[in-house]
Amino acid sequence: EGRLVTNASGLYSGPNFFAMSLILLLPFALFTFFLHTRLVVRLFAGFVVATFTLANLMTESRGGLLVETAVVLLVFWKLRDWGISLVKTMGVLVLGCVLILPLAPQGLWQRFSALFSSADVSQVDPNSTAGSALVSMQEREMLLVRALILTKENPIFGVGMNNFPAAAHARFNSGAGEWLGCHDTFLQLSAELGIPGLLLHLFLLYVTFNSLRELRRRVAAAKTTLPHFREIRMASDATMVSFCGYVLFSTVAHLGYQPYFFIVAGIGQSLINVVSRIDVRAPASDALAPAAAA
Repeated sequence: EGRLVTNASGLYSGPNFFAMSLILLLPFALFTFFLHTRLVVRLFAGFVVATFTLANLMTESRGGLLVETAVVLLVFWKLRDWGISLVKTMGVLVLGCVLILPLAPQGLWQRFSALFSSADVSQVDPNSTAGSALVSMQEREMLLVRALILTKENPIFGVGMNNFPAAAHARFNSGAGEWLGCHDTFLQLSAELGIPGLLLHLFLLYVTFNSLRELRRRVAAAKTTLPHFREIRMASDATMVSFCGYVLFSTVAHLGYQPYFFIVAGIGQSLINVVSRIDVRAPASDALAPAAAA
C-alpha cells in the first residue's frame, strides 16, 4: 500500500513494527550527534538520524511520527543537563524539518487527515490512501472496545497469548478478513493474559524505569572516578529516552510479545553491570542488584 517495510519478518515485518525499531535506536544517534567529541562521528550520526527519520516517515505510521517527535523533544530536554540550550536544539529541529519533511510521502499526511475527518466510512473508497486511513482509524476504535470487553469477560486468565484476533473474531462474529490485533499493548495483555498479566507487565516497566533512574544517579555520582564517564552517561540517557519511546508507542501498537522492551531493558542492565564492576570503590556498588534482579 505504498508504505515502507523491510523484506524480513518479526521485528520489521510491518510498518508500525519497523517504525518502532527505528525509534528505539534514534536516541543513541541523537546523543552522539550532539555530544560526541569527534566531528566525523557526529556527521555520521547526523546521517543516521536523517535516514532513520526519513524511513520512519515513509512507513506512513501516524504513531511512528508522533512518538518520534516526543522522543526528539525528550532528547532535547535532557541535553540541557549537558549545557546545550533549547535554543540550539530547537534550531537544529527546525532545520531538520525544513530539509526532511518535504520528502515525506503524501500518504502520511492523508493518514493524519483521517484523524480529523467526519466522513462516513461507507462513503469512501477503502482502496484509496485516505479511505484506508479512515477505515484503519475506525477499526482501531472498535478493536480497543473489543479488548475491553474481552478483559471484562476473562479478567483472570484472559483468552491466551496471541489469541485476541481469534477470540475477537469468534466473540463478535467478525467478517472473514477481520483477524486483527488491538493496537494497544496494555489492552492486548489485559485481554490475552488477564489483569494479572497486565499488572506483571506494569511491574516490569516500573522496575526498569527505577533501575534506569538509579543508573543515571550512580553515573553522575561517579563522575570523577568512572572511566569513559562521558560515553556511559550518554548511553544511560539515551537508554532512558528509548525506554520512554517504547512506553509511548505501546499505546498505539500491540507489542506485548515482541522483544523491544527486553532489548531496552537489556541495554540498561548491561550499563548497570558495567558501572557496578568499574566503580568498585563506591560503597554502594551493589545497591542496584536487588532492583535489577527484580
